[in-house]
Amino acid sequence: MRFALGAEAHVYDVRAGKYLGKTAAVETTLAPGDTALYACLPYQVKELAVSAPAQAKPGDTLSLKADVHSDGGRAGDHVLHIELLTPQGRPAWHYTWNVLARGGTLNVDVPLALNEAPGQWSVRVRDVLTGVAAETTFTVLER
Repeated sequence: MRFALGAEAHVYDVRAGKYLGKTAAVETTLAPGDTALYACLPYQVKELAVSAPAQAKPGDTLSLKADVHSDGGRAGDHVLHIELLTPQGRPAWHYTWNVLARGGTLNVDVPLALNEAPGQWSVRVRDVLTGVAAETTFTVLER
């Protein structure tokens, strides 16, 4: 099956999180009842930069920053999927959400629980449209 996009764009397979290139058409094979979802952007997302403080105490507010870097000037709005992973490497459901990064920039404050587990945590951020992801770590200190 061939989908004509009308104009050349940077195309991403959203479901696979894969860059398909700069093109005006997409070729794919779909099984009966299957779906495809493509994002067409005027720029290619090159990377996602994520930062967090090196350490925090239980009860502190953790300030996270994420920036979508593109090959063509400033990025547009992107939805970022954020999850914090415990020192055991498991996603913490209460620290998992999607956030709109207007203009490709996100600043978000995450209040940590007063009884948060000490140790090295990870922050994993993924751009929902493109699949581009980045990760950083921070340490929760002993109370």
